[in-house]
Amino acid sequence: MRPLTRRGLQVAAALLTLQLSFALVQACQGRTPSALMPAAGGSLDDLAIQFSRQDGDRFLAVYADLLPSLDPGTRVHVVVSDPVDQEIFEEAAAGWARVPELSFVVADRPITSWARDRLAVLGGGPDDPRATLLVPPAPMIGSEARINDWAVPWDLTTSLPPGSTRVQVADFQFEGGDLIADGEHVFVAPPLLARNPDLPVDDVLDRVARATGLDPVLVGRDKPVPDHHIGMFLTPLGGGRVAVADAELGLAAIGELTHLDVHGVAVPVDRSEARVARFRQVRLDLEAQGFEVVPVPIVPSTERYVMFSYNNALLERRDALRVYMPSYGVPALDDAATRAWTDVGAVVRPIDVGGVFRMGGSVRCLTAPVRRGPTG
Repeated sequence: MRPLTRRGLQVAAALLTLQLSFALVQACQGRTPSALMPAAGGSLDDLAIQFSRQDGDRFLAVYADLLPSLDPGTRVHVVVSDPVDQEIFEEAAAGWARVPELSFVVADRPITSWARDRLAVLGGGPDDPRATLLVPPAPMIGSEARINDWAVPWDLTTSLPPGSTRVQVADFQFEGGDLIADGEHVFVAPPLLARNPDLPVDDVLDRVARATGLDPVLVGRDKPVPDHHIGMFLTPLGGGRVAVADAELGLAAIGELTHLDVHGVAVPVDRSEARVARFRQVRLDLEAQGFEVVPVPIVPSTERYVMFSYNNALLERRDALRVYMPSYGVPALDDAATRAWTDVGAVVRPIDVGGVFRMGGSVRCLTAPVRRGPTG
């Protein structure tokens, strides 16, 4: 990993000062957060995304599919690096078939286009209209833009209705993709533990429980599971059901292919038993803890952190469960995933992520619901 530049160190120091000041205020106020927002929760009333012109065309292609697919009642809050990024985004959106209500927040500093990993959202639903944006206690290590992402939750509060949102600093390190919830449980995996190497496992789980208001469910305590954000391979549906990535199902859908063509790029497939067994272990762990597992196909790649994931989706419940599902332009695989989601009663809206998924994420990683309405 590259060392931080002088500018990066200055940014990190400034953000750390901001973190400490907010943590002190919250400690004095004694705030207690509500529960972590369910992945398959109610209608998407307010949705946050980020946009940077770095690789901008790749991300705009995803938004061009996703935003017109959203319900007209969804308000989309777009955090941009600077006015130039806002102009680029608005110019692109003018050519889309339909655009939901947009509001822009100018961060005045470089940021990335990955909205999910800098926060987790608690409350913000019909029973608890005030949303809490839970943030990790320190910025991520990496580029200046990744460091700057840590402050985006505070930027978002300026775009949402006054008093509707607050920011809270967690007492454990996490990325937003490390936590995913239903109405009763928050599901976690070893990558979250690895971000907190100085804490015992049970201490991390206790802190997660206090911060999220939910009962932690750990997969991969004893045997290996996929080494990535849990939202890439597990999606809780509520009522004790969990959609889980099934590599055997995905590999069966593509036959004997060793590479999959996506936007003209041949992406290598990983068929090794060691890799397949990691996905199988997630199912076994959940079944042992009493959950009903719903298989959804996935195909892992030999490229690190790259997988054809259909769990990395954005979900909402309106008249039915809607799944804004990653799509790769691989018909046999996309069709198998659509059937899997349809079988649980979902309405599938495919979103082309072929230009971004090799960066390690797709639809869920690019979106952060901050306020939800009722279901139905």
